[in-house]
Amino acid sequence: MSDSADANCAEAEPLKGQHEEEETDRSSGCGCTGKTGVAKLSGWRTAMLLLSLFICLSVVFAFSFILPCPTELVFFSGKTGEVIGSSKDVGVAPGQVRSHMQFSTSSKAQYILLHTDRGLYAMSLAWLVIRANLTSNLEEDKSWKQRANEQGLITLYNSSSDPLQSVLRVRGGYSSSSRSLLLHTQSTVMLFDTNKLGVTWTSNASNLISTPSFGNFNTDEDPDVVLEEDQGNNTKRVVILDGQTGGVLWKVIMPFNSDDPQPATILTLNSFSVFMLWGESHTHDNHTSLEGEQHSSYLLHPLHETVLLERRNSAQNIITFQ
Repeated sequence: MSDSADANCAEAEPLKGQHEEEETDRSSGCGCTGKTGVAKLSGWRTAMLLLSLFICLSVVFAFSFILPCPTELVFFSGKTGEVIGSSKDVGVAPGQVRSHMQFSTSSKAQYILLHTDRGLYAMSLAWLVIRANLTSNLEEDKSWKQRANEQGLITLYNSSSDPLQSVLRVRGGYSSSSRSLLLHTQSTVMLFDTNKLGVTWTSNASNLISTPSFGNFNTDEDPDVVLEEDQGNNTKRVVILDGQTGGVLWKVIMPFNSDDPQPATILTLNSFSVFMLWGESHTHDNHTSLEGEQHSSYLLHPLHETVLLERRNSAQNIITFQ
């Protein structure tokens, strides 16, 4: 009778037992509410862990820029290839070192130029030899030495806002005493005078497609600069800049192909250079009545600057354009 009474009571109040179970679970903290709380707690812990990792990585990333790796130079014997002395830390050159070159000033002092994406820096070879505990008769340039910091690092050009792409030693002409450097950033080319330790002139050049070259377009004994700029639609602008002032001496626009050789110059006996250019020429096939393109070489002589000689292949006669 008792069992049947309990069964009848349960049928009359079907939710009573469930309600009591929920109350029991709630009091013990094992119900749905308790599980949700644990889930929320685990979610917060995961979020805090990820946030901590993000902060740590951000700090490491920031310090990798604030504290760049120092640059070390190692001296090797040109005769035997063996290491002379030991490697020396030359301090922190701002930015990543892209290349280096040895340079001789007008006073014959020897320096190592360090090209980074943030500028151009130099170290005296005499100063490095002393730090390597070696003896030599090398000397420092007085004007360059005045710019050196405590670590011997000399700032020649700072380009933090416009990364330095390349550094070229100016060559060409009969005089070998040129101590200028051509600096190329993302938007300009400039001539750097290593005697005055300053930029002589600057010219806009944002889309260079080849390495600048040098030749004598006039007779001022300063090598002039040949640039090729992409103009879009497979055309390029070839311009010759005055090496003394940076002004435009000559220019032309012509079709080109990406595999065209870069401009070259040949120095003649009358102090002028013959400039050699390469580009594409439009040809017409009489048999197929189709137009095509082929490589052409061009010759320019400064005494006849309105005439451009074209040669489409080695077996063809030169064609004259004015």
